[in-house]
Amino acid sequence: KAMTNQSPNEIIRVMRLLRAKELLEKKAGNASEIAFMVGFNSLAYFSKCYRDHFGVPPSEDR
Repeated sequence: KAMTNQSPNEIIRVMRLLRAKELLEKKAGNASEIAFMVGFNSLAYFSKCYRDHFGVPPSEDR
């Protein structure tokens, strides 16, 4: 945490979001499928995290 100023959970969440963005751009599935592929158990939470991180909802990156 001292090096990145982020908790391990935050780092993992960002890595999952970056992977989800790649998959969405490649049209590797819909938002729900991709959310579960990258480790989110809730589509609503995935959508909130995605919007908070990238500034757009997952549907805009498809």
